[in-house]
Amino acid sequence: GLVFEAHNAVSDVKALAAVLCKASINSAQLQQHSFTAESYVLRRDYQAGSKARHASFSSIVASNAMTNNMAVKAAASGLVLGHIKLAFKRDEVNGIHNLFTDAEGGLCRVSKSEKVIGKVVEYFQGIQQSIAGQSSCQSS
Repeated sequence: GLVFEAHNAVSDVKALAAVLCKASINSAQLQQHSFTAESYVLRRDYQAGSKARHASFSSIVASNAMTNNMAVKAAASGLVLGHIKLAFKRDEVNGIHNLFTDAEGGLCRVSKSEKVIGKVVEYFQGIQQSIAGQSSCQSS
């Protein structure tokens, strides 16, 4: 076993170098599992944006029309609640289905579960009915 001083950056690097030498890992293999500082910054910024997008789903999650996990997945795919609302507005029957099942790299964007999609459609139908009910009361 290798003995080294923990929580010391220089010692950590030396220990890692010794492990890599013992494991006979060449630079091509190491590079295959490495990332650049730029890719780290892009990933960090993307995650911050995803967190901000996730906040837009608070009302639909609170209404139990969408689980928090689905909201996280939708936000990670680049969506905010306004995108889903627009999809519903453009096509009440297929808009949300098409948006959620859109293939990204062979995987669906959010979900292909008819139950999940149905609950989200019902949520927007409820909002639509509520708005229609308010406007009919105001015109009376």
